[in-house]
Amino acid sequence: MKYFIILVLFIIISLSNVFTQKSSSNGRRIDVKFNITCDDDKKNNKIVVNMKNNKTNSFIEEQKDSCYRNNFNFVNKKISDDSHLDDILFTIYYENNSSNKTFIKPNKDNCESISKGKDFSDKDSEFLLQCDVTL
Repeated sequence: MKYFIILVLFIIISLSNVFTQKSSSNGRRIDVKFNITCDDDKKNNKIVVNMKNNKTNSFIEEQKDSCYRNNFNFVNKKISDDSHLDDILFTIYYENNSSNKTFIKPNKDNCESISKGKDFSDKDSEFLLQCDVTL
């Protein structure tokens, strides 16, 4: 009887570990750091950066900061497993001039991987990117 209880406990613990691992791996993650260059006369203006997933049509995050601080870091943002980097769209503009927007889709032409030893790839489950933008 004692061995039976130990066996049942072992099975329960094993199954709970499997379910925990599956639930913790739901979705891909992306980290993006923006280096935004502004006109000299607009250094004190606020910049707005929006992150959106076009595939799911869902808004992920908006950040606002002055251009001279240049502090736009989207850290550990979740995207769905079936989403690709092409589905992610960043909209960047001056807060006082929302009619003049810059749209950025992270790709190897405008962003670089900052993961050590990794090339830019859409197959990864985690992305560490740095993107340079001029307004």
